[in-house]
Amino acid sequence: MSFTSQVLKQEIEHRLQTQNLFPLEECRGILAQLLKKVADDAKRDFDEMLALDKKLPKLRPGEEPIHAGLSSSTTALASIYDIQTASASAPDDPREKLQHLKTEIHLSIIKILDVAQAQRKERQQLIRQMIAMLPEAGEAKARGSSEMM
Repeated sequence: MSFTSQVLKQEIEHRLQTQNLFPLEECRGILAQLLKKVADDAKRDFDEMLALDKKLPKLRPGEEPIHAGLSSSTTALASIYDIQTASASAPDDPREKLQHLKTEIHLSIIKILDVAQAQRKERQQLIRQMIAMLPEAGEAKARGSSEMM
């Protein structure tokens, strides 16, 4: 199953609304693919940041580093599915308990998607800031403004 994050999120939201939830086995597969995609995106972004970091001039005394700010996903990470809490609040009937568990898993997948998307956006923003700080970027800006005169 190949997917984009947005399509997967829409599909899960639709399934939650219609109570046509994925079976647990499919949830496991979706989570495996989702986590692989998140890890692949993060690796690619971090590889790019490391390469850019090697090209950036080192900070001189008194200079401030790039501030990406605290991750907006910190609180979302704290709310990701806790099976013990969910089990404690689940109904007593085993069938209802299973349905409750599947609903909670679907909601957790949406939270993971949201966190991954927010973190990717923050990494991409940092990469753009790093590119703007490259010496070549400064030279290109200077050339562009002198050519306009």
